[in-house]
Amino acid sequence: MSAAVNVLDLNEVIRRFAWNRLYTKSNFVKKLLLEEKDYYVDVDWKGVTVDHNIQRLSLRPSNRTYDTPFGKINAGSRWISLFTCDFENQSDSKQSHNFCGKRETTTWVGVDLKTCYTIAKDVNISINLPSQFSKYRAGRDNGVSVSKVKGEVFKEIITWEVNSHVDVKPGWRAVAELLAMEESHVMDFEITTSLFVPRGKVPIWFRRRSDDRISHLVELDPEDFITAFRNKNVGGVLEDDECRLVSILKEMVIEQTGEESNFTCLQFTTAGSSAMVAWSDQKVDIRTEPMDVIDEEMSRTV
Repeated sequence: MSAAVNVLDLNEVIRRFAWNRLYTKSNFVKKLLLEEKDYYVDVDWKGVTVDHNIQRLSLRPSNRTYDTPFGKINAGSRWISLFTCDFENQSDSKQSHNFCGKRETTTWVGVDLKTCYTIAKDVNISINLPSQFSKYRAGRDNGVSVSKVKGEVFKEIITWEVNSHVDVKPGWRAVAELLAMEESHVMDFEITTSLFVPRGKVPIWFRRRSDDRISHLVELDPEDFITAFRNKNVGGVLEDDECRLVSILKEMVIEQTGEESNFTCLQFTTAGSSAMVAWSDQKVDIRTEPMDVIDEEMSRTV
């Protein structure tokens, strides 16, 4: 299981702020009829601009063993035997054999988050692995789209085949072995995400749980949207421990005309780790030795 995770659900923050706005603007009679538990929120996020930026992506040192939510990972690379076959020639003439077969291995990437934001409990973060890690996506694009907070795993099956010719001299033994290179790593990462409303308003609908119908509409302009993520002591709805999960920044954009425009955005940090196991390259190792050597070794062990 993952360690404790710090998660801020943006849908829930907007719901609390919009409900406070709805309740405050309602008259005395309407307030008597408003029961928060009778409604669920539907936020239209299409008007919100989301920008992801990887700030840190670092591999932990190799030749060490790490405890991860996916088990122990021995970081580094090593040749792993997929299968072997013995050929013994007890005749007086050379023998020829085919060493053939097929095996499958699993390339996988596991992602575990420690700090993140969600929208309606979905993460929706994309981690772009560096180009040298394309092998961990089995030749596909380097993007890993994460939708879960805890222990999400992406798997690809790789098939290895061998069909080699093996000659064995009279009185000799040959051992053929198919090996593949396993590479394992653990990586830490941080992704910063900026959210802002460039123009217009964000509609928030409150639907009745009883019949799923829209009952109330609250619209938040860009300033309202930012205010929702302030401490409740200054007009927002965040508790003290939630405030540390979000930063409010002033940004400036220079238009093509040379004009400057300022806007306020929210910034969130998604931090976690990724365990990766990949398989690349294969080789066939054929070892030969006289049968009498084997007989001598066996007689010494009796």
